[in-house]
Amino acid sequence: MAAFDLRLLHAGCYIDPDTGLPCPAQPKSKKTIFFTYGADNEWTRKVHYFYRFFRKDILYSSPPPKLVDLIKQRGLLPSGFDDHQAQDLSWFEDTFLVPPYMDSNDTPYGKIDSSSWYEKLAEFHEKGGYGHFSAGRCFSKAHSILEEEMRGIDSKLNGNEGSSAALRELKKKKTQIKKQMSTYLTRRGDNYVKIGWDNEARNDFREAVRLNPFNLKARLKGLH
Repeated sequence: MAAFDLRLLHAGCYIDPDTGLPCPAQPKSKKTIFFTYGADNEWTRKVHYFYRFFRKDILYSSPPPKLVDLIKQRGLLPSGFDDHQAQDLSWFEDTFLVPPYMDSNDTPYGKIDSSSWYEKLAEFHEKGGYGHFSAGRCFSKAHSILEEEMRGIDSKLNGNEGSSAALRELKKKKTQIKKQMSTYLTRRGDNYVKIGWDNEARNDFREAVRLNPFNLKARLKGLH
């Protein structure tokens, strides 16, 4: 039997020496890499898909290409490692404890992996899910999704793609997206303040004002 301290291996933040518990006020001082090992079979492929592709809420990053190459050279990389093809979702729901916001049949959070879905997920964390650090990360993801959408709009505007009416609609949509991005940055900043990331929060508030000069909440917070 092997025993290990879950707080040490699975907590992506500093461990308080006095309490022995994760301390989110200093999350930059520790990084986490989730390593797991299993036979190259259907079970391993399903578990890998579950954590890497299905559980969008966990926000795991893909491993660095150099690390993947190293594992592959050692003959330890499972087959289908980068296979995004959806697995049988009912298998996950029968095998794992799937949170309600990941329910494939009926989620009150809207379309999974959309900016609004991450916004509602952030609100869940703010109300007692996984805390302000997780909420801030969700607002980051929501902001990134809108940022990518805005780049697509800019590309169409710069190329004058569409009629005059269509271009006007795109400009209107871009303004709406910038306002929403400003809101996400403000809310991320609020969460960062609560975990002691004051400098990051100030940067968020200032960027929020740049995107939307009428965001008075961000303007006032950015002054402190």
